[in-house]
Amino acid sequence: MNFIGKIRQNEKAVFLGKVIFFYLLLMILWMHFMLAKDSAAPAFIYEQF
Repeated sequence: MNFIGKIRQNEKAVFLGKVIFFYLLLMILWMHFMLAKDSAAPAFIYEQF
């Protein structure tokens, strides 16, 4: 049996893989919103602060 097959049979490893996958997905989405310049608010709102 190969390595991937062993991981898929282990419930803890599958759960940990799902948790890591969603964590990375959310971190990538967060980085996109932090670095993107596509805010819907007008520019003059940010100039007030």
